[in-house]
Amino acid sequence: MEEDNPDDSARIEKLGDRVLKAEEQYRDTLIHAVKKMGTSIAIYPTMVRWNGDKHMDYYEQLAADFAERHQGLEVAKLVSEKVRILKQVSLGGKVSEIVAPDTSGVERSLYENLGKYTLIDFFGSWCGPCRSESDHLR
Repeated sequence: MEEDNPDDSARIEKLGDRVLKAEEQYRDTLIHAVKKMGTSIAIYPTMVRWNGDKHMDYYEQLAADFAERHQGLEVAKLVSEKVRILKQVSLGGKVSEIVAPDTSGVERSLYENLGKYTLIDFFGSWCGPCRSESDHLR
């Protein structure tokens, strides 16, 4: 068995920092390009890379302006929906209510446990390792 090499850990941390910095630069370049496009339909393909951590206010205004300019078009609904979802999943966002049975079969609401830690176990029914890990899926 190989022993941990401190040099590897430092290198990995350094690479991780570089990746984060490159991603931040990419997102800054992307938001600059989106701002130049304004309410053009050309913004639609860029949405896959949007996140709400720095530019949520801008995206909300853009979605409103876009919907006004492209009334009745499906793409306008998609832009608004993307921003709505971004707002929910961004830091400080509020997710939709989730109600599901606990391990005892009792229906539980995510919001009845506000202020407490809640473990939500997601799995894929198609995932062999997921199924083998869970007694009730075997």
